Amino acid sequence: MTRVHGVPVMQPGRWGEVLARVDLVVERTGSRSTVVEATGALLPSDASVAIDPEIAAIAKGPHERALAYLNEPLATASGPFPGGRARLEDTALLDLVNETQLAVTGAELSLTSLLPFRFDGWEAGPVTVRQVYALYPYENQLVVVEVDGARLKSVLEQAASYYGTTEWRDGRLVVTPLAGMTPYNFDVLQGASYRIDPTGPVGSRVKELRFKGRDVKESDLFSLAVNSYRAQGSGGYTALKGTKVLRTYNDEVRELLVERLRKAGTIQPVTDRNWVLAPETVWAPAPLPVPAPVPAAPAASR
Repeated sequence: MTRVHGVPVMQPGRWGEVLARVDLVVERTGSRSTVVEATGALLPSDASVAIDPEIAAIAKGPHERALAYLNEPLATASGPFPGGRARLEDTALLDLVNETQLAVTGAELSLTSLLPFRFDGWEAGPVTVRQVYALYPYENQLVVVEVDGARLKSVLEQAASYYGTTEWRDGRLVVTPLAGMTPYNFDVLQGASYRIDPTGPVGSRVKELRFKGRDVKESDLFSLAVNSYRAQGSGGYTALKGTKVLRTYNDEVRELLVERLRKAGTIQPVTDRNWVLAPETVWAPAPLPVPAPVPAAPAASR
């Protein structure tokens, strides 16, 4: 337990990892009660704790229904939806999330990220609710905000700051993530095309940002679908803080994904490659042309 401005504060973590216990010592004076001492501890919530049979009996029905829901097959993937390179290249997995956000909101652009730190993706075959929740474990909702071209560029530059160091090894560009930057704070954009140069200086890595084939100007205005966490400017995306909110949605993003897959039946792993990770490349200077030999003049006849 810690104190903030003298107030005891405890946080038990997520997903029932631990149980927070707080003990209070209260003194009563007449009709008035005063807390004179507060102590707290985080108790384990794992296999070391015996299951209470009465609680287990109460929870059995809801627990079984929850498991049945998580194991429900929603759609069939006609091919794999890999996730291992989602921070190095455009992927069908994140395109699916972004396209869902675009379909629900009607926005021009959509922004999302790979939320798990590591995620192998989905194999070809049935996709269950459990797999969707593994891809999108948070209760984020959808928000549509208005951004101009300058803010949009700033958002993508923040994402591009995820790349720390780069070096060439055996003919390959090896990229190291920036130390201390949370992986799920690397966002990808759908609806526009762009290139990221990871070798460039931070703040000047996003190149060739285009919307419908036209270069994006700083004054251009766009509707952008983002999750509620990002819309607040969280994760370093301060460019989104205070933007004009156009629409909000009560449904969680993962439930929107569940509904889309349930209706689709079959999903195709389609990737449009609207963004690429590539350093600056230029053509080598062309060699000077070699002048053609001048043919000899014919001999004069006699």
